[in-house]
Amino acid sequence: NNYKTWHYYAFLNYKYFEVLLSMNNKKKNIYAQNAIIGFTNSVCIGGKTIAKTLQDLLRIIEIWFQVGEDITVIKLIKQSFIKIDIDTWLQVLPQLLARVNTKNELIQESLIEILKLIGINHPSVLIYPLIVMHKSKHKIRSKTAGIILSSMALHNKQLITECAVIIDELNRCALLLHEKWTEAIEECAKLYFELNDIKGMISVLNEVHSLMEETPITMNEVHFHQL
Repeated sequence: NNYKTWHYYAFLNYKYFEVLLSMNNKKKNIYAQNAIIGFTNSVCIGGKTIAKTLQDLLRIIEIWFQVGEDITVIKLIKQSFIKIDIDTWLQVLPQLLARVNTKNELIQESLIEILKLIGINHPSVLIYPLIVMHKSKHKIRSKTAGIILSSMALHNKQLITECAVIIDELNRCALLLHEKWTEAIEECAKLYFELNDIKGMISVLNEVHSLMEETPITMNEVHFHQL
């Protein structure tokens, strides 16, 4: 139960893993697995002391996303979700959210699992970035956020609904209709004249035209509709 012992054991395996990864050596996964085991134990012992756990957690994430296609690695990663206190994972929440657009199914599945756990235990921390992400035009990011929000809604449906309303109103204040139209026209010009993408141009125009079907609420929206 000694932090330094597990930390140095993991760090040694991590360094070997880095070398073998650069050489594309098949044995790299063995050292990756040992490193995950070591870092998981060192983080558990280190507790919520950021100075001790942050770098170890970041290295776990690095290994996870580099060789996450290995089934044994994913099993060890999922075990770390249970062993490491969920509060500790909050330290690396931005790094986890930044990787939700990964295309690897095993990594994607495990990432959704840990974000669901965080969402259940700390909904207020995760709800804002997830709702924003759910509105993203990036299909994978939007779909992943939707899956996690659906899971959170089983326990915090009212919180999600209220937060979505607040975010919509903030966006309504921050990005006015004439700004949205200006951006859309500029994007359409680029799609048509530079990329010759007529379908893309029409899609963008349809999107802003659909905004005009909504009932104007703010004075700015009322004035824009009257023009």
